[in-house]
Amino acid sequence: MKQLDDKEEKVLLAAKGSRKLFLALLSFFFFLTADFSSLFAQGWGRAASPASKEERMERKAFDLFQAGKIEKSLSCHEEIRKHFAAKFGLSHQRYIRAVVRHGWTYHRLGQSENAENLYMEALALAKKSLGPRHPESVRIVSYLAENDFARGRYE
Repeated sequence: MKQLDDKEEKVLLAAKGSRKLFLALLSFFFFLTADFSSLFAQGWGRAASPASKEERMERKAFDLFQAGKIEKSLSCHEEIRKHFAAKFGLSHQRYIRAVVRHGWTYHRLGQSENAENLYMEALALAKKSLGPRHPESVRIVSYLAENDFARGRYE
């Protein structure tokens, strides 16, 4: 092994110190962004509020699906749709997204026909209330295309 002179040893120590400093700064940055992301989302000066009832409902449906409790997840999606329809109305983007998520759950289960029906319902609502060129409308069209592809419809 080669013996390092003083100059080379100082450069090597500085590089190791720089790497440690870089990793420390990077860790600190991730700490800050994780800690303050809720503040950025809600505006400065306000404490982060707990998740809304709607967010908790959506999270519950997703968690049930991930846990393999499919029937409970589907019934949870039904509850979400009813709740969103009553709270926001059928033309609201939140309700439309709830319909899409319900359809996505069916799609993931391989029940493409049910998924297509829900996607078509969501697309009709999105086109009517948001417009055909709105990003949500376009996203729903892409879900329909993915569903068609899964069913073997390539045209």
